Formats: sequence, structure tokens, C-alpha cells
Amino acid sequence: MMITLVNKKLEEFGRAIQNCVCTTQDDLLDLDEAMELSTAFFSQVKEQRKHVYAVGNGPSGGIASQFCTHLLKNSHIAAFPLFDAQGITTIASDYGYAEAYRHPLRTLLKEGDLLFAISTRGKSTNILHAVEEAREKGSLLITLSGFESSNPLREAGDLNFWIDAHDESLVDLAHHFLLQTMIDTLIL
Repeated sequence: MMITLVNKKLEEFGRAIQNCVCTTQDDLLDLDEAMELSTAFFSQVKEQRKHVYAVGNGPSGGIASQFCTHLLKNSHIAAFPLFDAQGITTIASDYGYAEAYRHPLRTLLKEGDLLFAISTRGKSTNILHAVEEAREKGSLLITLSGFESSNPLREAGDLNFWIDAHDESLVDLAHHFLLQTMIDTLIL
């Protein structure tokens, strides 16, 4: 029984990755093309001595944090997650949770920096406000979302990864896998 469940989950995960929809503002890309574009974004950021920031809530915040740690360690790109309990709660206390990421990005984010916006459902107001800030600053933007194809995050970035699944843990695992694969493409 347990092996059947494990095999079922592995099959679902494989389908989720294989069916990942990758888009830019103008084009539909296959996964290899999307990874190449992400590598180009990283190269631009590194050459221009810019920074990478990542935002997410709950498990997506943990994924953002681990991604930035690995990016900094393995690729020597300045990467920072905005996933600190004290920082988030302090800002939320004064400005509301919807501003928990936008407020610090007003100070930190510069033109040419790269923001990763990660949201399982693609509807979190604070993530969408961070995306607005990135657009206003002229920053590069990569989004990762799942669930409904009409979620507002799905087409908001310069590069978007959408997982066609309605299972939170599956979407989170797929996001983690995609981000780790981006790092792997940089160090191979």
C-alpha cells in the first residue's frame, strides 16, 4: 500500500515538472529554454554586480531562503531572502501584512536586480505587491506559481514557471526542484 502511494506521488511529481508551463511576457518556452533564460538573467546580475532577492510565504518562504543560500554559496551571486520572522512581523505590525515584502524592497531593490516571487497559488497580496515594486524599480522578475492557470502571478514576470497542479506539497516540491535546477545549470 505505501509503495503504491509513493509511486503515485513520484508519477505526479514527474508529470508536474514535465507539464510545467514556462512563459515570458511574449512567448511560451519549453523548460530547457526557460532554464537558459534564467541562466542569462543570473549572468547579467553577476556581471553588473546586482543582487537577487526572493520572497515567499510559509513553505515558499523556506524555499526562497534555501534557494538564496545555495545561490550565494555555489554561484557567488549576492542573494538574499526576505524571510525573517522579526523583519516580516515588524513591518506587518506597522504597515500591514500586504506590505511585508514591498516595504523593504523599496529600499533594497535596484534597477537590474532580480526578484524571485514564489507563491503556491499565485494570489498572495504581499507577493503581488513585491512584484509591483520590482516592476516600478525596473528589476528583473521570475515568478513561480501553481494551482489555477488564471492566478495573477502566473504571467507577471519576465520569466514565469507555472505548475499545473492543485496539491500544495507537489507545487512546493516542483518549485524547489526548478530553483535547484537553475543553480545546477550555473555550476555545471
